Amino acid sequence: MKTASELNSEAIELTDKGRFDEAVNLFEKALLLQPGNSLILYNLAVAHRKAGRQKKAVELLRRAVEVEPKNAEAWTELGLALYDTQDYEGAERCYVEAVEADPENSRAWNNRGVVRFVSGDYVKAKDYFARAVALEPEYFDALFNLHDACEELGDEEGAEEASRRMNEMGKH
Repeated sequence: MKTASELNSEAIELTDKGRFDEAVNLFEKALLLQPGNSLILYNLAVAHRKAGRQKKAVELLRRAVEVEPKNAEAWTELGLALYDTQDYEGAERCYVEAVEADPENSRAWNNRGVVRFVSGDYVKAKDYFARAVALEPEYFDALFNLHDACEELGDEEGAEEASRRMNEMGKH
């Protein structure tokens, strides 16, 4: 019989290959062996989210952060799942939890900026994108978002700087 860890690893590979239902099956078997394992809950939620089952992902991620409240990645993933359901306030609360748990979580800072951007708060969005880029200077998505926030604010110099950096990365 395989261990929970082995089942988890195999399921991650299946998730990466887009074989979500097979992955879910293995994650659920792993959870039977270790019912409160936050890592397995997290990975199961990711498979559900990638398969478009946001409500199930939210449910599982809420369980994962309940088990491990300082898990910044689980909070970030919960934020993404809530964002996908257009619960922007819930998503932002999750990103706040994520950056409190890990202030250097560039993904959470970027995603928090996205929530502020879609809410029309370009000043805060720009600040959060800038924090993400400061933490991870070659984070293309954050640079792209920073560029857009600068444009919305009429900050031509900031937009040009972000463009220049993206061009240096060869992706713009």
